[in-house]
Amino acid sequence: MVRLAMTIGAFNLGNGIGAAVCGGVTVAGLGWTAVPLATAARLLIAGLRRGVRRSVAIGVVCG
Repeated sequence: MVRLAMTIGAFNLGNGIGAAVCGGVTVAGLGWTAVPLATAARLLIAGLRRGVRRSVAIGVVCG
């Protein structure tokens, strides 16, 4: 449970970094609208398997 929370936290952190790099919340919002939930879920599961560091990287890409 703690690992899951840490991974989601890392993913969200990466997402924030990605949004900042891309120029803000609007870009991140458009990205999330374009990405189907199934893909987002798949990326999150991949993040869980690969650990926290990669979750941040995946979050940056998604952001």
